[in-house]
Amino acid sequence: MQLPCPANFVGYPGAIATFLKEAGGTPEALATWLKACGVTGHELSGVSQVDLQGGGAKDLAVILINPKAASNDPVGVLLVYHKRPAGYVQAYKAEGAGPMALLATEDLNADGKPDLAFTDFICAPKPCKTALFIESWDGTGYRDWIDGDISATEGGFSFENVESSGSGKEILAHSNPVAAAGAGPQRGQVETYISPKGGPYKLFKTADAPSDCLYFRILDANAAFNNWTKLGFDPAIAGYQQAIGNTSLKTCGTKVNELATLRDFARLRLVVSLVAGGHAAQAPAIRDQMTTRAIKGAADTFLKSYKDSGSIVQACRDTTKYAQANPGSWNVLADWGTANPTFSAKELCPLG
Repeated sequence: MQLPCPANFVGYPGAIATFLKEAGGTPEALATWLKACGVTGHELSGVSQVDLQGGGAKDLAVILINPKAASNDPVGVLLVYHKRPAGYVQAYKAEGAGPMALLATEDLNADGKPDLAFTDFICAPKPCKTALFIESWDGTGYRDWIDGDISATEGGFSFENVESSGSGKEILAHSNPVAAAGAGPQRGQVETYISPKGGPYKLFKTADAPSDCLYFRILDANAAFNNWTKLGFDPAIAGYQQAIGNTSLKTCGTKVNELATLRDFARLRLVVSLVAGGHAAQAPAIRDQMTTRAIKGAADTFLKSYKDSGSIVQACRDTTKYAQANPGSWNVLADWGTANPTFSAKELCPLG
C-alpha cells in the first residue's frame, strides 16, 4: 500500500516510521516515496544507509527539505532510524534553519563509539555560515560531542589526522574571506579542533589559510621575526628567503612596484636577521640585491651602525631615525586595509 504524503512537514518523521513498517518498506522504496512527495531531490537531501550502532547495523539517515518553509519553520531536518530485530525505530532528530548535509557516520575520534557528523547551512543574514554538529552514539542515546560551537564562514569542513594531541581525526573548519569595503586583501582561516583523549571536540588552534600573495608571506615572516626570543632568527631567515626567492607569489594590493618593493623589505629584514642570527658575513650580498633606494639606504644605515658600534640595538635605533626621515623605507607595509595590520617607522628594525 502506497502511503499518502503528509499534509504538513512536521508529519514526516512519523510517516517515515509507518512507511518502513509496511511490506516492501525498503530504503530504496522510501527514497522513491520521499522524492515523489517533494521533500528530497536537493543535492544534500535523501536517504543513506549507515552503520551508527556499530557491528554492521543497517541504520538509515534521512535528510529532508521543507518545500513550504515559513519564516519560523525548519528548512531542513535530519532523521536517524536504527535497525532493530522488529524493524526501524526513530533514534534521533535534528531540525535546521537551512539545508542540512550528512558529512560522516563513523568513529571519527577513535573512542570506540560511532559518530554522526552533519551541518546546517544558513545564508540569512549574509555572510553564509555552515554550522557543524557531532553526535556520538553511546549505546543508549546520542550525545553532543562538541565543546562549544563550530562553524565556517563561506567555507566547509574536513576530517583529518593532523595533530598528535587529539584522538582519531581532527576537525578542520575552513573559512573564506568576506568582502568588505576598505578591508583590503584577505586570506581565509583554518580552525583545528581536537578530541582530547576521545572527549568532546574543542578548539586547538587557529591559523591563516595558505595564500599565493607575497604580502601575506611577508606577514608570516614578520610574525616569525617578532617571535625571535622564543624561536631564534632561523625561522625568520627562512621566511624572508622564501618570500624573495619564490617567483610564483603574486601581487594582491594596490602599491606601485608592489612585488619589487616588498621583496626589498624582505631583504632588509633578512639583513637584520642574518646579523642578529650570527651570519653577518652574508648580509652585504643581500643588501647589494636591493633596487628600492629608500630601503637600500636603511640597510646601509643598519650595516654601517653595526660595524661602528658592534651593537644590533644601536644599529636598529639608527635605522629607526633613518626610517622616520625616509618613509619610503617602510610605508610599503602601511595602509593595507582594515583587515590587515598597520606598520610604522619604528617597526622597520624593532630590535632597538
